[in-house]
Amino acid sequence: MSKKSRTSAQSQPNEIGGSLLVGERPDGEHPYVIESPTEAVVALDSAGRFTYINSCAVVLSGYSESEIIGKHFAEANLLTADSLPTATQDFANLLKGNPIRHTEFHVLTK
Repeated sequence: MSKKSRTSAQSQPNEIGGSLLVGERPDGEHPYVIESPTEAVVALDSAGRFTYINSCAVVLSGYSESEIIGKHFAEANLLTADSLPTATQDFANLLKGNPIRHTEFHVLTK
């Protein structure tokens, strides 16, 4: 998989296998710590902000952990315009406790 430039004229989707975890614990610790050398894993809090990104996601996206953590998924410039509506709907369904189907999102790499 090659990385693509993130300039507006050259931004291209890059398919990255991954998982999304949504949840918070009262003690502030992330409920899951997942490191996978082959799968990108990110976690969001109930407000949609990134709380965790594993090392595989860092390498594949080209973003550092500090560039992602705390940003809202819709404002992090990681999802392509065609993936954002589906991601937003899936996130809303998760917050309501509704199951979501397996969905693939296209991401932009740095």
